[in-house]
Amino acid sequence: MWGQKAQRAAFSRNAPISSKLNSLAEQGETQGESRDGPPSTADSRGPAATEQKSGSITRIVTRTVGIGALKINSIMKSDEEFEQVLSVWSPATGFDQKNQDNNDGWEDVIKDLMGSKSGHYEKSRKAERLQVHLKAFDNPDADALIKATPTLLAEVTRTSKMGFSGAPTKARSDIYVTIDEAFLPRHALLSRSSGSATPLSSNISGQNLQITLEVRKSNGERLEGTIFPSSNAESQSTWESTAAERGEAWNQTLRLVIPPNDVPSCHLVMTLSDVPNQPFATCYMPLWDQQAFIRDGHHSLLLYRYDENTNSTRGRGEG
Repeated sequence: MWGQKAQRAAFSRNAPISSKLNSLAEQGETQGESRDGPPSTADSRGPAATEQKSGSITRIVTRTVGIGALKINSIMKSDEEFEQVLSVWSPATGFDQKNQDNNDGWEDVIKDLMGSKSGHYEKSRKAERLQVHLKAFDNPDADALIKATPTLLAEVTRTSKMGFSGAPTKARSDIYVTIDEAFLPRHALLSRSSGSATPLSSNISGQNLQITLEVRKSNGERLEGTIFPSSNAESQSTWESTAAERGEAWNQTLRLVIPPNDVPSCHLVMTLSDVPNQPFATCYMPLWDQQAFIRDGHHSLLLYRYDENTNSTRGRGEG
């Protein structure tokens, strides 16, 4: 499930809140003025402001504590409504025969969505199950379906599927980006916009790593309302990931809706923080490369030190 702090369900506007997220307050010592980042992008901004009292910082973040999955093949072929219970699974510290035998509600796709260092999973102790109400709407034309069912679907945000078997019948230019993980070895180096690389600060524990992402033009101008964190979610201009520990993956997929004429001049700007502290690194990824859209697949991005040069509102718009 995709973590978000909005007080609404990730996949349905009218459904009950179903996020498996655990809110937590982290406290840490205030860091010095020197921070880390990449070639400067005008008007770059870090995460939302934090509250500072008596030399400490408090910040509420979200963390994925479990994932549930449900096959809907049979539901999509039926006109009836269904009540289903999803079991919520979390990584287990080791093998437990009891957990192995109690696999009711397990789906193999969970392994693709949430990693486990031990390779084993158990039912979450913080959110063991979730009851959902399902009804299938089957129509080749989503716009026509929404128009024909205004009472239930009038305010639904339509999301095209990420793959299609044949040629699309309508123009589409959605971009899907998956934020995978941060590779941060203990002796990692951060590049700088000028000068040699600098070591990663020893004060960074990596317990609550969080990504903040924006879409910007080459001149540094931020594009408003282009980021959709999940199906049937409202657009955002600045998106924040859930918190993850060093070595864990966020594995969060975003949909970007950018005007086709703006895509060649756009890039993604991401800042990396160890919450509740300020960002310490930043990176960017152009969406256009050698007169064509950037190739599909995995991309490893270089982390730059986040400092006054890369966080300047009067930046040169590099990147």
